Amino acid sequence: MNQVIQQRLEGSLVDLKKQMTDTRKKRQHGRKYEMPYERRTLDGVFFDKKK
Repeated sequence: MNQVIQQRLEGSLVDLKKQMTDTRKKRQHGRKYEMPYERRTLDGVFFDKKK
């Protein structure tokens, strides 16, 4: 019985870790979308990545 519980807990832990990484990626993507010019160079020059 302990083995069954342990397997279910490990499966839940894997799912939770995946959800956490997905949430972190979505949050980072949202920040980049909302503030695209946030990253600045040290000398104040802006390089446009789009061509």
